[in-house]
Amino acid sequence: MTNATKHCRNFAPSPTCSLCCSLPETVLHTLSDCAEVRQLWSQSDCRQAIDLIYSAEAPSSVLSLVRAITRLRRMDWEVTIIWVPRDANRAADTMAKLADPSDYSLRVFHGAPLEVATFIELAKLRL
Repeated sequence: MTNATKHCRNFAPSPTCSLCCSLPETVLHTLSDCAEVRQLWSQSDCRQAIDLIYSAEAPSSVLSLVRAITRLRRMDWEVTIIWVPRDANRAADTMAKLADPSDYSLRVFHGAPLEVATFIELAKLRL
């Protein structure tokens, strides 16, 4: 969530970009105007999506998101797009599935939801 959005929802004192401190931090500002942003990291558990983004057909894809990502990759940025197997990210996948798609309000957890606690405990054992 950008500072501009947070500010509109009274979650941030100012809409100003926390990186350049000059303009409101909107998605457009962050992705194209902010002089401080020159890195883009994206992760996906969909191997087909990653392959499509890196394919020769990406610039003319019927999917607007793929075309937009292709344009971002052409900018003077360091762009890293990686595939993360779903099994390697079970806790995040489970958290995403807990969201109600019709509810856009902020949901704060003061502890790990029961559905996620198991994955956290297993990760601790692996360390």
